[in-house]
Amino acid sequence: MFDVPHDGTDCANDVSLLVTRATTCAAAALAMLVLPLYQLIEIFEHQTPSDLLWLHAAWRAPVFLVALASLLVCMLQPGSGAPKLLLRLIAASVMIMMFGLFTTNMLHAQGNPEPMARGIIMATFAVSLLSLRGGWEVLLHFALPLAGSLAWLAFRGADLLETTTQLVDPVMMLVIAMIASELFYRIRGQQFALQRQLRQLASTDALTGLHNRRDLERRIAAEMSRSRRHAQPLSVVIGDLDHFKRVNDEYGHGVGDDVLRAVGVRMRRNLRSEDLAVRWGGEEFLLLLPDTDRDGAVDVAEKIRRTISEHPIGCNGQEVPVTISFGVAELTDSDQVADLIRRADDAMYRAKAQGRDRVCA
Repeated sequence: MFDVPHDGTDCANDVSLLVTRATTCAAAALAMLVLPLYQLIEIFEHQTPSDLLWLHAAWRAPVFLVALASLLVCMLQPGSGAPKLLLRLIAASVMIMMFGLFTTNMLHAQGNPEPMARGIIMATFAVSLLSLRGGWEVLLHFALPLAGSLAWLAFRGADLLETTTQLVDPVMMLVIAMIASELFYRIRGQQFALQRQLRQLASTDALTGLHNRRDLERRIAAEMSRSRRHAQPLSVVIGDLDHFKRVNDEYGHGVGDDVLRAVGVRMRRNLRSEDLAVRWGGEEFLLLLPDTDRDGAVDVAEKIRRTISEHPIGCNGQEVPVTISFGVAELTDSDQVADLIRRADDAMYRAKAQGRDRVCA
């Protein structure tokens, strides 16, 4: 009857989570590459004293371990929500490391705090790119380590005027980073909202608000595979409004559209969240019912049939009587998508032949 994608890909995957996972992997990989490189540069080119080298290594090691753990989690558990926490952990650990290196060099007799201050600037810019919640998150990552460093330097009797002079440029960078991060956050939010709207428009019937045929084609093959994998039933129900042309001829197409919308509302009210109600075409509807055998699907169809036939639809001050005929089919081991739908369609036509306003299976 139609071609269905066989990969069962769910287009409604959370794009934000995918972006966060990719960002976490990139940040972790970059940290694992850069941190040992800086340590080696200090050893072979800057001739940093050995005791200061060990202090630097002690500040860098936790960040390296956090990055390694983050990379492993992203690779081994790609579908989890852990990347968001790990990305924040990477950002926080990087800022703590840089302020720790700065403080260590301020207190050490042979320390050089200037490159560490430049490192804070670079880290602040990097954290602004990693921020998930905009400027306030960048401020939090910056302010807490800064407060800790100033408190420790004051406790150790360091020259706070010199310290403040060294930190003027990093603080200026913080302001810029907060603005940039807030802009990125708002732009990403608008993009994700637009993507959600586009996915919804692509999968929804504009008139009834039900799912459309394209969305069914995407979902039904996946539900059939899941049903067989877990040995659970799956049923399809096809319904067609009886003598709908008379409604359009007698009341007008505007009322006909109102009737279709009202039928869609009544269907949704009588279905579970995991069920799928589809406008199959014209005045025809399809219900995809996971974990439902034939008898259960007949009960669902009969309930909806009564809801429609026993309660005329009010449109423009008029009561429009409407009935619907349903056909039900349950998935068998040999069914392809077209087979399952064809059997439900045949059952629906039997319901029409037997007098309409009934359910056949």
